Amino acid sequence: MRSREMYQRYATYIFRVVKAKMGNYLIFFPSYRFMEDVYQEFTQLLASDEEEMELVIQQKHMDEEERENFLHAFEMGREKSLIGFGVLGGIFSEGIDLTNEKLIGTLIIGTGLPQVCNEREILKSYFDQKGLYGFDYAYRYPGMNKVLQAAVDWVKQCEQMGAGEICLNSIDTDGVRGGFDLPMLKAVCDAVQIPVIASGGAGKLSDFAEAFLKTGCSAALAASLFHFRELTVQEVKADCRAKGIPMR
Repeated sequence: MRSREMYQRYATYIFRVVKAKMGNYLIFFPSYRFMEDVYQEFTQLLASDEEEMELVIQQKHMDEEERENFLHAFEMGREKSLIGFGVLGGIFSEGIDLTNEKLIGTLIIGTGLPQVCNEREILKSYFDQKGLYGFDYAYRYPGMNKVLQAAVDWVKQCEQMGAGEICLNSIDTDGVRGGFDLPMLKAVCDAVQIPVIASGGAGKLSDFAEAFLKTGCSAALAASLFHFRELTVQEVKADCRAKGIPMR
């Protein structure tokens, strides 16, 4: 169950991020209720601090003028940070063009899940009867697919803005040591022409070659495997060469 303490933790984390550098930020939540509860805690946190920020929040059923005013706030020059609160999958999560200093940061709080409906409930019931967790197939996986699509779009935009390479990490695999996030790596590698570096998840020798062979990434990195001397760079290179992967 979500609690006020949890909302306070989210608000505190957001506050620390946006306080680090002045600028315009957009914070996206999986639902209006979640957004509104964190927004309330954030305003109280802001009131107790000397930091000055402007806040805008997405409302339900906004008309065209209200939408334009929300976006226009990011176009205006100001001497303090602007923090926008919005909903994943809503009118401000895709198709907006806020370049350069108009938007310097975006935070995604949780995964936006599809709305409950008869079709989703039928799908959930079907997989439950198969002995599987139906909620995952009806709601969680479609929600994660939207996140993956958004990540690919963001990386493509980085390439268009002049990025020379992408170091791609995944919160799902980082620190878990169960292998790299191969689906996300493959999706990004297929979408861009610049080099992609796999990061986050390596736990054994074969993980590196698997990333190269299955995704087309240009490089792969790891930390704990080498820090704790479980593997050496030479061992990784030798294994990759043995599997036909060119190494420097």
